[in-house]
Amino acid sequence: AAETAFSLTGAAPGLEIPDPKKVQKELGKEVARFLETLDRGETLLMDVIAKAKADGADKISGNDAFVLYDTFGFPVDITSEVAAEHGLTVDMAGFEEEMEAQKSRSRKAVSAVDVTAAGAF
Repeated sequence: AAETAFSLTGAAPGLEIPDPKKVQKELGKEVARFLETLDRGETLLMDVIAKAKADGADKISGNDAFVLYDTFGFPVDITSEVAAEHGLTVDMAGFEEEMEAQKSRSRKAVSAVDVTAAGAF
């Protein structure tokens, strides 16, 4: 895949071709980070699943799924797949509510910060 990208970049006039070895190295680092995220998230997810089962729940709360996603970078689709393997579902409506609440908090935080030069005076 990287080789294809390099050949396409070389075909575009005026674009500098990146060093393939550096790009491959960075891609390797990114893949390693993603795998670490999956490992960490899977461990946390298994704790969430164990707690849900101990509580007699048939689903993982939207809040728990959101914390895995937002705090630990664990994809909600993987959370759903693993939960299903353990006979559970994910409260997707609750997850979406948490996502909207986070977006709202983010918008409020951005609008409260004046990053213009006028705000410096």
